[in-house]
Formats: sequence, structure tokens, C-alpha cells
Amino acid sequence: MTCSARGRHDTDAIADVFAAWNDGDLESYLIEITAEVLRHRDAETGTPLVDLIVDEAGSKGTGVWTVQNAVGLGIPVGGIAEAVFARAVSSKPEQRAAVRGVVGARPELPEVGEDFEDDVRAALYASKVVAYAQGFDAIIAGAREYDWDIHLGDIAKIWRGGCIIRARFLNRIVEAYDRDTTPATLLEDPYFADVVARGDAAWRRIVAIAARPACRRPGSPRPWPTTTRWPPSGCPRRSSRPSATSSAPTPTGASTGPARSTPCGRPTAPRSRRTRRMPRGARRTGRS
Repeated sequence: MTCSARGRHDTDAIADVFAAWNDGDLESYLIEITAEVLRHRDAETGTPLVDLIVDEAGSKGTGVWTVQNAVGLGIPVGGIAEAVFARAVSSKPEQRAAVRGVVGARPELPEVGEDFEDDVRAALYASKVVAYAQGFDAIIAGAREYDWDIHLGDIAKIWRGGCIIRARFLNRIVEAYDRDTTPATLLEDPYFADVVARGDAAWRRIVAIAARPACRRPGSPRPWPTTTRWPPSGCPRRSSRPSATSSAPTPTGASTGPARSTPCGRPTAPRSRRTRRMPRGARRTGRS
């Protein structure tokens, strides 16, 4: 999505980018089929098939189960969770259509630099490494909780043998767990630590680019039910002229809590603190 919105890439150009990535460290089944799907065209219209597919995804439940179990084990799996949330958002086309109907013209997007594709590749590789590390963290926690006797390197070998998430760098994971069978995290292995370190600057640049208006990206706050339009219904558009709606409400004397913000950044009146009513017969004690 970032390549399309910011890099001005058409579908064929994005397919070429994915195909090139599949010849390097990012080689994987999912990268390979992404390039193939992007190149496939509708037999009747000649239009790229991906542009004709409804952007509404279902779920078999495996991602949901993974996130539920990880939360129960106290393990953060943000990358997997965000993929689940993206599916949930896509499964509500009526809500997204309702928001699109009240939004007008979108701002024009500036061009990006020549290193844009390289930054996306580096950020994607680092993100995949972190996602796999989070997955292994969940497996390790599950093994401790349920007394499983597992070998982490063997799990990577199983995935390498035909799983949908098979990828070249699973070999690197096998090697990492051969060097240290009980690391605190996969990210402390020298190879993966270097991948994340080298991708850090690119990560930050891509996140900054994606955070600009009119660029869809996963991982962004979604106080309104859409991934494609800005601003949400009820939020005023930004204008160079001051308006009555742009000023913050004045807190009253009874309001003592911190100011809050709406999804579009407008401050609202802080909430008043409520005194908790104590049960009859209870004694109030001082705080130490």
C-alpha cells in the first residue's frame, strides 16, 4: 500500500519489486506468490485482477487464537495482532463506505526519494524478523506453561519444509538456535540483531512517510471504522482560517482531571473527578 500511495508504483511495478526482493534475503513463499498474483490479469477486461478483488478478508481463526493465547501468557505479539485487526477492519465494508461517503477531496501526496524502495525492503525484512521472534516467544512461553519438550530449531525446520510461512531466513533461525538453544530472544542473535540495527533508520523513515495524510497503513490508531479516509466523521477539516470549532473548550472549576483529545486531535473538556462513596460503617484511613 505504501509503494502504491507514496511511491507512485502501478500494479506491474510493484510486482517487479516483489520479484526482485524474492531473489534476496526476503525470499519466501508469500513474497513469491504476491508477485505472481499482482501480475495476473482479468481475462475479460485485462485489468490487474488484484484491483477487481473486493477488499474484504475473512478469518479462519488461527490468528485470533494465537493472539488470545499470547495475551493469556503475557507475551506481546504486536505484529500478529495487527494482522488480525486489519482483517477485522476489512470485514466491515459497510462502515468503511459510510465514512468514505462523508469525506471530500484528498490531499496531494509529495514524491518520495530514490531510496524509497530500498527503505521499504529493509523495513519489511526487519519487521518479518521481529514477527518471527514474537512467534517464537509465544511458543517458548507455551512450552514453559504446559511443560512441552520442544526444540526451537526443529520447529523452524518444519516450517521450512512446506509451510505457508516458509522463507529463506528460516535457515538463519535454525543456525541461531543451534548456536544458543535458550536465548532470551531471537533478536539477540548476532545475525538478527544486525538485521534490525541496519533496518532501524529505514523503519523510521517509512513509518514517518506512512503517517502522513492519505496514506493507508496497518498499525495506525483506528478510532473510526476505516483504513482509507481522513478525517473521521465529526472532525473538522483543517483550515488556514481560525474558526469557532478550532478552539478548545474552557475547563470549568469542577474539572480537575487532565485534558483529553478526540481522534482528530481536538482537546475536550477534562472529566470531573468523582468521589467514591464508601460503604456504610466503613472507616476512612489516611494514606502513608
